[in-house]
Amino acid sequence: MQPLPAPGAQRAFRSSHSSQGPRASHFVSTGGRTAEVVDLPAPWAQRGDEGALWLAWDAQDAPSVQILEPMGDWRGYSVVAVDLSNSCATEPWLTLCIFDATRDGSPEDRLNLPLVIAPQTRTVVRVAMAAVEAAPAGRPMDLSRVANVMLVGRNDDAPGELHLSRLWLE
Repeated sequence: MQPLPAPGAQRAFRSSHSSQGPRASHFVSTGGRTAEVVDLPAPWAQRGDEGALWLAWDAQDAPSVQILEPMGDWRGYSVVAVDLSNSCATEPWLTLCIFDATRDGSPEDRLNLPLVIAPQTRTVVRVAMAAVEAAPAGRPMDLSRVANVMLVGRNDDAPGELHLSRLWLE
């Protein structure tokens, strides 16, 4: 398994140690939403030192997290995976977005995959690379130049929180 974020950023999702340094924050953006690296709480932690990016939001600020400089060449991999824990009593409206360096700025020119994370659960979402490549309207995504990975929500969602443990390629 290949970690998806750039070096330094990937540790932010797998460790709660403060030794990550300031470099990790340069590759991850939450658009000003409340976020911090924390120990993944019970019952979702599979081991005691498992870290995750905790993201909280309210009705005015939708959930949002971006990997700004992911590993750019995804050729040779068959799946992109996201490990999420939803500690809320409701299902937040989330969309996994992936685009390449030649994106034209329109929503149709990227992967927009709605995600349903059941309340009080931890789940791993796996997306076939063929689906990522086929997502842009009218052209294949350039898997050799992936430029951005985002997890976004809607502004009218109820307040909530989730934990992003990992993003990786298989």
